[in-house]
Amino acid sequence: MQIVLTEEQRLLAEKGQAVEVVDSTTNQKYMVTIRPTFEATAKREIPEGIVVSRIALRRDLPELLSNKRLVGQWVAYHRNERIGISPSGQTLLKQCFDRDLDETEFYIGWIDSSELAEIEEIEDRRPLFDEDAHENS
Repeated sequence: MQIVLTEEQRLLAEKGQAVEVVDSTTNQKYMVTIRPTFEATAKREIPEGIVVSRIALRRDLPELLSNKRLVGQWVAYHRNERIGISPSGQTLLKQCFDRDLDETEFYIGWIDSSELAEIEEIEDRRPLFDEDAHENS
């Protein structure tokens, strides 16, 4: 069996986004991802909401990094929606919880090229809740 994607679907999949396809016989909807995205998600058992949110950050990261005043700040995503950007991870966490989001439905990341690395590659990141950490170093 072979599924043929449109050019738009292929580009979305290459960016790590899940693509919806429909079985023409049953009208059943399926979500398709590229193998590395699927394997990474399945292997780590990270909740889907976090995975989708992190993919959205990674998708937007080149644009965010191009704005020098944003580099080193925190950014929160709820799936494909950017919730906010702040120098404080705590502020973004509060915004997520104020929206009644479950902790498995959002991702708070750092606007830094280290966000492009796989999770296992990152050993020591700036502490999310220690706002004075960068001032004392």
